[in-house]
Amino acid sequence: MTVPEKLLFVCINSRLPGAKESCGREHASEDLLRALKDGVKKRGLKPQIRVTRTGCLGVCHDGPHAYLAPEGRWFHAFGMEDVENILDGLEV
Repeated sequence: MTVPEKLLFVCINSRLPGAKESCGREHASEDLLRALKDGVKKRGLKPQIRVTRTGCLGVCHDGPHAYLAPEGRWFHAFGMEDVENILDGLEV
């Protein structure tokens, strides 16, 4: 098994209906997770970069959110229109 150099954690957490803060699932994070995974694979960035689902990242407003380790880089309030730019940034 190859150990990835970078991990992109995408929050897919879900809160109970009526909660004050929004979470990943309310922002289609499952679809974003799939698009990022597919993009990493298509660009040949796998196995150096792994995109994986996670629970709460602790920043539950204006989602969705993703965290790139070990660089400590955050992606906030992104959508499908931002996936290609995020992937471009992962290649650098």
